[in-house]
Amino acid sequence: GTPCDSNVSLISPILPTEVKANCNNGSIVVNWKDNSHVEYGYIVYRSSSANGTYQTLDTLPFNSTQYIDTSALANTSYWYKVASYNNIDTSYNNQIDSVTSCNVGFQKVISHTLKIYPNPASQSIVISHLSSVNTIEVNNLLGQHQHVTIEKLNTNDFRLTTEYLPSGIYFIKATDINGNVLNGKFVKE
Repeated sequence: GTPCDSNVSLISPILPTEVKANCNNGSIVVNWKDNSHVEYGYIVYRSSSANGTYQTLDTLPFNSTQYIDTSALANTSYWYKVASYNNIDTSYNNQIDSVTSCNVGFQKVISHTLKIYPNPASQSIVISHLSSVNTIEVNNLLGQHQHVTIEKLNTNDFRLTTEYLPSGIYFIKATDINGNVLNGKFVKE
């Protein structure tokens, strides 16, 4: 889908389907099908039982189809739900998928994390990852692509100029050389 304009969207987002959770490289990867064209983003939920209380794990920008849960404990069962949202409504998917987490090691958790600093930011931020990053996208809360200057500092670190962005919350979506999708967020003061 594409991000909707709050002045135009008069319909609720279509709920995501085909929610699947699998172990991959020491983390749990949750995938789903993006069916909506008016969503602002997605909310990923996790529970320790199918009928238990679901806690919000993260909010992702529009067009997201994957979340990597690096906070899962080893040998623990989890259930996941995914919802799409916009300015009109949140479409909750009652479809759940469960998985017993794989051996989650400290190295694996860090390898799927973008380090972003300083956060909150004013002039610029640095994003860092343990492997080389191929692509970087910055979107605002509405899912609109933001143009920023990106300077490669070294193999694993990039400086993004944020001084011309309006104050607010922004999402970073990066892809590393292995095709892993890395998400992060920062606040522009």
